[in-house]
Amino acid sequence: MRDCLEALDHAFGRTEGSEDVYCKFLNARQQKGEKVSAYVQRLEKLLQRAFLRGAVAVEQMDQTRLGQIVRGIQYQSPILLHLRLRERQDNPPSYSSLIKEVREEEERQAAGEVWEVQQHQATGTTSVWTPKALMEAQLQDIDIHDTLLAKREG
Repeated sequence: MRDCLEALDHAFGRTEGSEDVYCKFLNARQQKGEKVSAYVQRLEKLLQRAFLRGAVAVEQMDQTRLGQIVRGIQYQSPILLHLRLRERQDNPPSYSSLIKEVREEEERQAAGEVWEVQQHQATGTTSVWTPKALMEAQLQDIDIHDTLLAKREG
């Protein structure tokens, strides 16, 4: 692949140097409204270009990718928190593992949001629930049911 790029560079002139490509990678940020999985895919394309230009060694790709995701993802993203990406920088996942985890978490969060909307429609309420608040509410409901059952049995 590198030979092909070099041949194109010699024939048509180099359009982007390794520093330029790597700089674009380092400046990539998640856009407002962009899914984390879309950001990770966009970032991966930039990282691959940086690798092909010799700006990143293959051994550094997983760590470089995860470091930029942590820097470039929107602040306090639930996915960043749930997947504990900051804590995993010393032992980063591969791209395929990471994108799979991100997509699964996006699906879980989307399923939680659908449940929230259904609950709001059924009750006519307009409050907004976070996944954590939903979990806490469910645990409270379970505690109430357990208490009622204990009273019936006792």
